[in-house]
Amino acid sequence: MGKKTLGDKDLIIKALQNDQNAFRMLYEKHKNGLYVHISKYVQGKEDIEDLCQESFKKAFEQLPSYNPEYKFTTWLYSIGAHTALDHLKKQKNDVFASSVDHQAENGEMVSLTPEEEMVIVEMAEEVKKHLSSLQDIYRKPAELRFLKEYGYEEIAKELGLPLNTVKIRIMRAKVALITMLKR
Repeated sequence: MGKKTLGDKDLIIKALQNDQNAFRMLYEKHKNGLYVHISKYVQGKEDIEDLCQESFKKAFEQLPSYNPEYKFTTWLYSIGAHTALDHLKKQKNDVFASSVDHQAENGEMVSLTPEEEMVIVEMAEEVKKHLSSLQDIYRKPAELRFLKEYGYEEIAKELGLPLNTVKIRIMRAKVALITMLKR
């Protein structure tokens, strides 16, 4: 059987043995699908391409933790979604920080205009409104994470859930919130 006919599981086994060709084949096989998946979250071809590269890097670094009981694409797309959401969060934080922490050329802090403050408050209210419309199993961990700024471990302890369950529920809540906010 030639390498071109190898399935994901066989390629992963070879990749775990540091077969660089297997890494390349996994990348070639799944790069377009991951690109499309990430484009659901992020605009801009260059950003999407960068996030695809970053997602594959993370996937290859975490390959030993991959559970072959699940489809490789599900696992890879989950990494891609997390990477895209982290990128969006960083962008939002950068925009917020630059508007809040912006200094004039003379070194004095520039305060937000009333309109900017109102936009931020409206955005926060919009997120809270959509958060309340999530199913309980996603809303409770998301509220603790986004509104009360709990760490994942704290949320797991508070809700009596395994850490991975908390992470998955928060990721799903993020995806649902982004979808609602895009409407």
